[in-house]
Amino acid sequence: MKKLARLVFFFCMSFIIALLIAALVRYLTVWIECVRMIPARTLEPLNAWVLVFRQAIPIALYCSLLLTLSYSSRRHIPIPMTIVCLFLLSVLFSLGLSLALRRSVALESPVTAAPAATLGEPGLILNTGDTTLVVLGDPAEAGSPRVVSIPGRPLFYQRAPTEPQNAVLPSTPFHTEESAVMSGMFVDFSLVAEQFASRLREGLIPFCLYLGGLCLFLASCRFVFDVTSWPLANIFLGALVFRGILIFETFLDSGETQVFITFFLDMVPQDKISPAVYCALGLIISLNTILINAARRRGGRRGE
Repeated sequence: MKKLARLVFFFCMSFIIALLIAALVRYLTVWIECVRMIPARTLEPLNAWVLVFRQAIPIALYCSLLLTLSYSSRRHIPIPMTIVCLFLLSVLFSLGLSLALRRSVALESPVTAAPAATLGEPGLILNTGDTTLVVLGDPAEAGSPRVVSIPGRPLFYQRAPTEPQNAVLPSTPFHTEESAVMSGMFVDFSLVAEQFASRLREGLIPFCLYLGGLCLFLASCRFVFDVTSWPLANIFLGALVFRGILIFETFLDSGETQVFITFFLDMVPQDKISPAVYCALGLIISLNTILINAARRRGGRRGE
């Protein structure tokens, strides 16, 4: 019972910490995008926090399961107990948080039209693709006059754009270096968060089926953390496996893949394909892991 209590406590702390860190990073990203806009926009704190916590749920789910599975391997907690416990905890935490955020406030965007202090001053140079704009007036005013440079064409002057699409200015430039690996991972997590929200809008049962299948699939990867005798190597290997599951999830949930599968399997509803695949893989991996582990124990006892 002590091992089970420690496992539950470790998962709870891992989930909460991962959720807070992911939400804080996402909030800073949204805030920076609002500040960079020309003119700058105001961020509604309540709506923004609700939005970022929704988007942070998949990140917290993956990270907490990854860390807790590694913890269970290092503490030699029985595999069946680990899989069942983490499956229930991950479903309850993700479901409870999703329902709480859905009932708190309904929103479309945390950005309001209220202007804020805009970066830059008259003479600000902005780039969008191959086009360069020089803002001659105050950047805080959407209709400020500007000089536009387009490759292959002479410079031309826009006094006061009247059409809304012409009045929009690109964001203030910042020198940033993005990692292709990290940016791709965050895009995949955003797609998973959208999938969570879409399933929840369809109803509680579709969301529970999808979430339960995914949590079972992730929790069944307990065997990965026993591949080597080095815990650090195992957790890196587990991170690679979880990254592969994330890629597989976004691929399976894409519209093209769903249509392709339903073309061959007409009896399976399209919204049940992903949960069925996750549940099947999770059950197969879990049963194989438990049976192999039991066979090894019997072999070890006979050898003694």
